[in-house]
Amino acid sequence: MCRGGRTATYPSRESEPVLHYVLGSLLQRVSRNSGLAPLAAAAALRQEGYSVIPGATINGGSGPPDTDLLAWNGYHLLAGEAKAAARLFSPEKLALEIGAAADMGATMYLITCPDDPPDELLAPALTVAIDRDIQLMQLTGTTLTSGHPVTHAVLQAPPKEGVAPEAAAE
Repeated sequence: MCRGGRTATYPSRESEPVLHYVLGSLLQRVSRNSGLAPLAAAAALRQEGYSVIPGATINGGSGPPDTDLLAWNGYHLLAGEAKAAARLFSPEKLALEIGAAADMGATMYLITCPDDPPDELLAPALTVAIDRDIQLMQLTGTTLTSGHPVTHAVLQAPPKEGVAPEAAAE
């Protein structure tokens, strides 16, 4: 067993050693997600008093088999997904993961990536979150590295045609 990994084997091929190495779950997630998003999100959550397990594997139950972020603060249990870019999120998969997080007892679900997710991603996610009574949070864009607190996911409604934005808000 190597630090940061699960297994390392050293078979020999033609009298030359060959190293086969499998990363542990946390390092797999860091590698897949370009490192920044899950680590920055874990740091931001810790600053807010959360205990954080990045790259948690969950056994049993009907919840997700793994989550990029698992955190708790008091009675709040948070599960979350981190991606290197918003385009890597799938609305369908995100909806399933939010539902699975609710099934495992999470009270919040966090979406985190270095850029801002489009409304086309957030709209179905918000619908599932409301239906499953779980708060949808986002730590995206410049907020990911600015040190600002995690915010609720907000869906901006486009202005009505032919109506000034100030009038549409009334």
